Amino acid sequence: SIGGRVHTPSLSSQSQSSTQSKIKKFVIECLLVVLSVLDRAVTYFNHYAFCYVAISEMSFIQASRSVVHLFSSKGFTTLINDNLLDNILTMGHVVVGILSMFIAYCYCLVVGFGPHSIETFILTCGGLVTGYLMCMLTLNVVSSATSTVYVCFAENSLSLQTHHPEHYEYLLSKWRKFYPESMLSSGTRSDQPYVPPPAPPSSSSLKN
Repeated sequence: SIGGRVHTPSLSSQSQSSTQSKIKKFVIECLLVVLSVLDRAVTYFNHYAFCYVAISEMSFIQASRSVVHLFSSKGFTTLINDNLLDNILTMGHVVVGILSMFIAYCYCLVVGFGPHSIETFILTCGGLVTGYLMCMLTLNVVSSATSTVYVCFAENSLSLQTHHPEHYEYLLSKWRKFYPESMLSSGTRSDQPYVPPPAPPSSSSLKN
């Protein structure tokens, strides 16, 4: 009986530790599944898909898959991940919102509202939200234009080379400088010289 009393606590502690380890493994597996779902959602639900919807007239789900496959096949994934334009534009939204809040606060003081009055609080918060939203709506044009350049260049870079060769060479030279691996995987070597497209035939040659 004494031996049973001695061994019983050790067996119960072992069962408790095994149960806790199983619970920890289950929680870790659930977290990994949730993270994988979130990662896939962030990957496919991006603003580049909206540009692809406007260009190809696909549905949003099809455009999301197509644009992800397009960037992966062209080697533009690193270039897209290093795009800091959205962060810079967000900082601009915040700065404009804070400036609008400060202007609203100064207006409240000039009008005669107290610095701690409810009117001052409402107007300053309204200035912050209004300034942020107005700046966001204005600068979204820049973000959309940049996203369209990425999508169109990855989809058909030869069109830009044909119609605007100087812009094509300038854009390609900068990308070769900062992202040589991406340009190499997309089929453009860093030492490849620029070859201008052939000139269209003249009207006289067409008549002949």
